[in-house]
Amino acid sequence: MATIELIKVEKKFGDLHAVKPMDLTIHDGEFVVLLGPSGCGKTTTLRMISGLEAVTGGQILLNQRDVTWEKPSERDIAFVFQFFAGSRRAPANPSFKRTEYGRLNLR
Repeated sequence: MATIELIKVEKKFGDLHAVKPMDLTIHDGEFVVLLGPSGCGKTTTLRMISGLEAVTGGQILLNQRDVTWEKPSERDIAFVFQFFAGSRRAPANPSFKRTEYGRLNLR
């Protein structure tokens, strides 16, 4: 596990802010879910943390190590993206119930 810190991280596509500058700290061992409407930046934020998407500004730290410009393979971190939550492995329920399903089945 790792502590993840986003410091003023943002992503722009031209003049469009996909992710406005944000600060976020996820401590080692915490279980975090990003919820929001389509297009609000959830997946883009995860892609920036994992290194699949370059940031426009800000800094990403994993265990206090700056990984902002490191390749994904150098970050030693992984995610389960949203398409998995809708797969056959999870019941076909509204998103709140899918979230509850994941929480209950972590044991």
